[in-house]
Amino acid sequence: QNILQYVRHHHEFFDGTGYPDGIAGKNIPLGARIIALAEAFDAMTSDRSYRKAFTITQAMKEISLQAGRQFDAMLAKLFVELIEHDQKTRKECQAPKDDTEQKQTLESIVKDIIAAFKEGKLSLPVLPEVLQHIQKVLLDPNTSLEDAASVIRGDVKISTSLIALANSPYYRRVQKVESVEQAVSRLGFKETSKLATLIANKSLYKCDKKRYKVLMVQCWKHGLACAYLAHFLARQLRLQDSEEYFTMGLIHDIGKGLLLHAITKVMQDEDFSVKFETSEVKEVVHKMHTSFGAALLKQWGFADRYI
Repeated sequence: QNILQYVRHHHEFFDGTGYPDGIAGKNIPLGARIIALAEAFDAMTSDRSYRKAFTITQAMKEISLQAGRQFDAMLAKLFVELIEHDQKTRKECQAPKDDTEQKQTLESIVKDIIAAFKEGKLSLPVLPEVLQHIQKVLLDPNTSLEDAASVIRGDVKISTSLIALANSPYYRRVQKVESVEQAVSRLGFKETSKLATLIANKSLYKCDKKRYKVLMVQCWKHGLACAYLAHFLARQLRLQDSEEYFTMGLIHDIGKGLLLHAITKVMQDEDFSVKFETSEVKEVVHKMHTSFGAALLKQWGFADRYI
């Protein structure tokens, strides 16, 4: 009952030009005069369809201009002083963020990245679509050398890199390899499949930001080590799909590399006042990479057993 008059009269103006009753000055209930200030301030500092939000400074200037007209002059003065004091206190008390707050901020950035990726709003490097086709063809016992070479030529980088590898000291024979057919013949289908997977994955571990390059290299080496060891163990256990374990080992942490890539991109595009330590980035990426990796593999069309 007591606040009904505040609700009714909060659009009255101090000079009597408001509504609904056109009352003025101290005839307007005090509660209504206070609500009028609060509502005007909130309206000015909020975005509207027809204009952008005012800054707090702009809003204070407008309130001062309307003192004695729209607003009670005494209340307007007190209100401006209160907001200015609040702004000054906030600035003085704004201490550097502690470790917990910083980690929470970094985690929120990573969560935003993952959400943006799942909604299709974030573009990242992708594995060549031809890679899975290459693997399928190379691991088919009925595939001919010509068929294998034909599908590999679908990706220029994989093709040229395989020829270069076939000519490297590790695989080199007397005759120089000059074609994809010759490279596949020298390397063998299974080795070609593994190397094609390595070549395609390696291109994903690029980083322009110097401070994170070491982390990228660590991620790549870790994936590489896991790939060879998983393949070795699968063969020891005589598993039928031992070659697939190489790919699985290589890509099991793919989320880490591309999260790092995304974080560096976001930090370049936006101005962050907080500078994150490499160790903190590593910790958060380690904690959150699995769901991101699964989303990546799903988008790339990998089978459920990989995901």
